Formats: sequence, C-alpha cells, structure tokens
Amino acid sequence: MAHSLVVRPATTADYAPAETRGTAFGVLGIVNGAGDLISSLVVGALWLADPMLGFTYAALMMSAGAVLVARVR
Repeated sequence: MAHSLVVRPATTADYAPAETRGTAFGVLGIVNGAGDLISSLVVGALWLADPMLGFTYAALMMSAGAVLVARVR
C-alpha cells in the first residue's frame, strides 16, 4: 500500500506540465477520495447485510485488480 501512495504523486508530477501540476494533484486527490468513499460505502453496506458479503466482495475486487495489473504489464 505504501508503495502505491508514493507512485501516484510521482507519476502525476512526471506527466503533468508544470503550469497545471497543482490542478493535476487536486484531481488526483478528488479521484482517490471519491473512489475510497464509494468503495467504503459499498463494502460497508454489504458488511451490514452480512459481514461475509463485505469481505467476499472486497476479496473479489482485489483479485480482479491484481489480474488487471498483471495483464497490463
């Protein structure tokens, strides 16, 4: 997790032009925050219904993400 937290800002700094770099970091923060909020709401709602549902959904999403990362490389 910590590796990912370092790579995103570094990649943003590398790809964003100097004149729009501040905006790029703002957009990165908004996208990350919105994604975290949505995923937390979904897993939380599933967990309220049945904790196993929340954990199963989270495990499936993490597995899908790992497969996508492996395929893109």
